[in-house]
Amino acid sequence: MKRIGIPGWMVGENSFGVNISYLEFIRKFGAAPVIISPVDDENPPEVDMVLAPGGADLAPTSYGARPEYRTQKPNPQLEYFDVNILPQYIANKTPIFAICRGMQRIWAMYGGYIEQHNGWHEQSKSQY
Repeated sequence: MKRIGIPGWMVGENSFGVNISYLEFIRKFGAAPVIISPVDDENPPEVDMVLAPGGADLAPTSYGARPEYRTQKPNPQLEYFDVNILPQYIANKTPIFAICRGMQRIWAMYGGYIEQHNGWHEQSKSQY
């Protein structure tokens, strides 16, 4: 069975993992989900693919930008994954399937420009 890795984050006050929708998405492809933890930074689990999930805003300082007035709190576990674990998978040529925030991270890693707080994005609408 193929294994798809996904970084975990705080999903509750006393819980670490991923949203059920991501687990169901991975299982639809007949794969086993593997939750990647920050403690996996020195030896990331072997997986056939990595799913870089959506989520909170990227930390603007992580791509050389100044935080804007409406910048939301970034996710510390995903930020750590982005900097310390994701590059290892990229270096090993592990396929990456990126959703929203995950695609923004990869875009920023390769020098792409990120526009903070797009009014057309559902999560941003309540901020205007």
